[in-house]
Amino acid sequence: MKKILNKPISFLLAIILLFLSIGIAPTVLAAGATTEIKFGEAEGKVGDEVTVPVTISNNPGISIFFFVVKYDVEGLTFVSADEGEILTSGTFTPVNDSVNGELSLPWFTVDGDIAEDGVLMNLTFRINESAKGDFELTVRYLPQDIANAMSTQVDCNVMNGKISTGSTVKGTITSFGEATEPVTLRLLENGTEIDKVTSTDGTYSFSSVSPGTYTIEVSKLNHATRTYEITVEREDITEALKIHLKGDIDGNGRVNTTDVNRAFAHVRKTNFLTGYELTCADVIGTDGKVNTTDVNRIFAHVRKTNLLW
Repeated sequence: MKKILNKPISFLLAIILLFLSIGIAPTVLAAGATTEIKFGEAEGKVGDEVTVPVTISNNPGISIFFFVVKYDVEGLTFVSADEGEILTSGTFTPVNDSVNGELSLPWFTVDGDIAEDGVLMNLTFRINESAKGDFELTVRYLPQDIANAMSTQVDCNVMNGKISTGSTVKGTITSFGEATEPVTLRLLENGTEIDKVTSTDGTYSFSSVSPGTYTIEVSKLNHATRTYEITVEREDITEALKIHLKGDIDGNGRVNTTDVNRAFAHVRKTNFLTGYELTCADVIGTDGKVNTTDVNRIFAHVRKTNLLW
C-alpha cells in the first residue's frame, strides 16, 4: 500500500521505531556483507518526466527501510514514488517536502522478510525549465533504518542516484596529419569552457547540454583551430566538424600551389579570403592577418625548403 503525503512524518517514525523495538536488540550482520541498495540514474531533456529505479542486490531479507532523498528543487519537481516489483506486501508511504527538496521513503511489512533481488521502488521527477547539468539524488539514513523481521540491522552499501539533463551534441570530425594524434574539442558558453573531450576515432559527443547557444572549439597539432556556433533547444544535435592543416586553405589535406595562389590573391586584393580560410592562410599566426610573410612561408613549405610542420 502506498500513499504520497506532504505533511510531517513523526507518526511514521514512531511506527518504525516501534517496529524495530520488537524482538531482539538490533545487531549488525557479519562484516563484509555485500548487500547493495542503489538509487539509479536517469537522463532526459527539459520538460521530460524521468524515472529512477531503486534496486537491491544480494538481499539477505529485509522487512523495513527508511531513506531520505535530497534533490534540487530548482532543477527537479517530484512527481511520484511507486512500489517496485519486489515490494509485494507492507506499507509504503512516501512523504515529499517540496520546499526543501526532501523525499522521505518509509516502508515496512509484518508479513516476514522480502528476500528477492530487484526493484524496491521507482522515483519519478519532472525536469524543470531551469534545469542544467546533472542533479544528484543524495540519500541519507541511519544504519538501523534497514532491518529484517527479527529487528536485526542489515548492513548495506547504499549508493546515491543521479538525473542528467539536456541534449546530446555529437557527430564526426574530419582532420588530417597523424591519425593517432588526438583532436581536442571544447564546449564553450559565453567564452567559458563547460566541457572538454578528445577524440582519435573521428567522432565526438557532449552529453547533458542544456538549451542555449554554444561554441565548439576544435584543435589538433599542426591544424588551424576552428570554431562552430550551435544552438541547443530540446532535441539532440548531430554536427559534422572539419579542421584543416595550417596552410591548407581549400581543405583537401595537402598544402600545394593552389593554396599559395589563394593566399597571394588575398594579398593582391583580387580575391579575398574570409572566415576559416583566412585562419588557415595565417600560418605565422601572430598578427591575425595574411600578408606576404604568410605567402612566402606557404610557398617554402610547398618547395620543401622550410616545412610548416
